[in-house]
Amino acid sequence: MITSINSREFYSMLVHATSLLESKVDYVNALNVFPVPDGDTGTNMFLTMKSMISEIKDRGSVKPDEIINMIAKGSLLGARGNSGVILAQFFQGVAKVLGGKSSFDTRSFADALAEAKKSSYEAVGNPVEGTMLTVISDIETAVRNKRNELDFINQWNTIVVAARKSVANTPNLLPVLKEAGVVDSGGQGLCILIEGAFQYLIGEPHTDINLIEPDIKCFDQEILPSLHFEDTHDEYGYCTQFLLKGINIDVNSLRDKMLLLANSTVVIGSVEIVRVHIHAIDPGPVLSHAVTIGVLSEVSIVNMDDQNKEFLESKVLKHRLEVGILSIAVGEGFRDLFMLSGATLVLEGGDTMNPSVREIGEAIESIDADTVLVLVNNSNILYAAEQAGSLSSKNVELIASETVVEGVAAILAFNIEENIEVNISKMQKAVKEVLTGSVCLAERDASLYGVQITKGQYIGILNNNIIHSSASIDEALFGVLEKADISKGTLITIY
Repeated sequence: MITSINSREFYSMLVHATSLLESKVDYVNALNVFPVPDGDTGTNMFLTMKSMISEIKDRGSVKPDEIINMIAKGSLLGARGNSGVILAQFFQGVAKVLGGKSSFDTRSFADALAEAKKSSYEAVGNPVEGTMLTVISDIETAVRNKRNELDFINQWNTIVVAARKSVANTPNLLPVLKEAGVVDSGGQGLCILIEGAFQYLIGEPHTDINLIEPDIKCFDQEILPSLHFEDTHDEYGYCTQFLLKGINIDVNSLRDKMLLLANSTVVIGSVEIVRVHIHAIDPGPVLSHAVTIGVLSEVSIVNMDDQNKEFLESKVLKHRLEVGILSIAVGEGFRDLFMLSGATLVLEGGDTMNPSVREIGEAIESIDADTVLVLVNNSNILYAAEQAGSLSSKNVELIASETVVEGVAAILAFNIEENIEVNISKMQKAVKEVLTGSVCLAERDASLYGVQITKGQYIGILNNNIIHSSASIDEALFGVLEKADISKGTLITIY
């Protein structure tokens, strides 16, 4: 019977879990709903875990009571893609309960799971069930229902069983998974990590695992699929950022208060230092509350509402901020295109190679500008870019372009003679006016949205929806153009 685990053993559990995930990365990547070679959930989760391991290994000598917090820090700085950010936020929640402890019992770990669940859901503006969030929720519920369990082996067995059951059920919660005949890739990746940790705990670190098949039930009525998180980053009044330093800061309480006072809220940090990035109609109450908690520094307030422009002109001495543009894209061709169009820096990244929070943050800091506009150009990079922006001392604004084509349209709409608010508005408008089509090879057989797909065929995709499949690349291309309903005078650019 194991009633207590020290932090070094927990770290070793995660190291073995990472090793197991590494051996299954290709399988997790292949669970991508679309049968195209851009499924990189497994890669993102593995690299996030690897960053966590490096944070501790590179440090050399580490005290036991430092390990949990270093796990949280390393995963946050290395988080890649949506799945990596959620995984990193999971560890932030664990650290809120176990940080500073050199060992812990089952009840403390149950409390940590509850905080990890809360933190994970907070990482996503519009949580979608049937994803790894659901798996996190289900394992927390299973442990909470057996809170009196004192044996870690029994507790982790409960976690493994709940995780496998939850992953198998994801297609019943997210119909697009059901249609594709796969389980959620992030949920499967998390389950592999859980089983790898359990193997180490019971002394069987070289045991393989059975990968999960979808347990699909029949529905009486069809539920509309939700493929993407909604973009909830419209401007609201003033973009307000600051660093708050204090003693025993209650980050959760501060975040709850910011949610009442502001919109588009990001509050992350520790009991000693917190970074806040919010949009508020009136930043006054936000700052007034913050100064009651600690000392403010690096305060930045930028008008994000054209309706308030007349007020600002009468109260504040206007000055034009130097603006830099960071674009994220893959390949020399797009890099050159963005640079020629006005980008300050192009960070290599996109499908199959999502940059980490650390890499995006370093790119932002390397730009010699007070304000940096970030063209995300990939929906799976958005959360990592948000985290990087919230950690930066600069005023960072994201243009949530989901494709490089949208990114190109956005940067072409940028006018250096205009102020930042006008430019953001024009760039966001440009993003919404673009249709993006693409053609690629199918990695496996599939049936989606009424389109039958055979491995090796060319797939035509329009705005992230598969609309055509053909043995001919030309037919796939013209299939996309036909579905785009192009009117006379429309500009078509082919990359």
